[in-house]
Amino acid sequence: PTFVRGPGIKQQVLFEETAALVARRDHPMLDKRPTRELIATLPFVEVEVVAGGGVGKRLADKTFAEQRLKRRVVMKVPHFMAAASIVASTDFVAGLPKNFAVWAARLLPLRVIEWPW
Repeated sequence: PTFVRGPGIKQQVLFEETAALVARRDHPMLDKRPTRELIATLPFVEVEVVAGGGVGKRLADKTFAEQRLKRRVVMKVPHFMAAASIVASTDFVAGLPKNFAVWAARLLPLRVIEWPW
């Protein structure tokens, strides 16, 4: 991440976050751990908090490129909760911050899935 620098500004890392794949609890294609190939076919909800994409989008794009995969983005939303709500009631999936995903899975019928890489 980019850090803000300047006189009198102090900062420290509070925690580190990873991403998780989130799907509807009874998603028909995700009854077992997904393969890389399956993930490339799934319809993704992308969270775009910052117009044009922020750190999360850049990391997702980089990770998928390293895996020689491309996400099939079918919808963009401005908030993580919007993505979680949509995923909970569709066959769409989303890559979300893992801590948020675990919390959202307590409120919505979601399943948090580890990436296969």
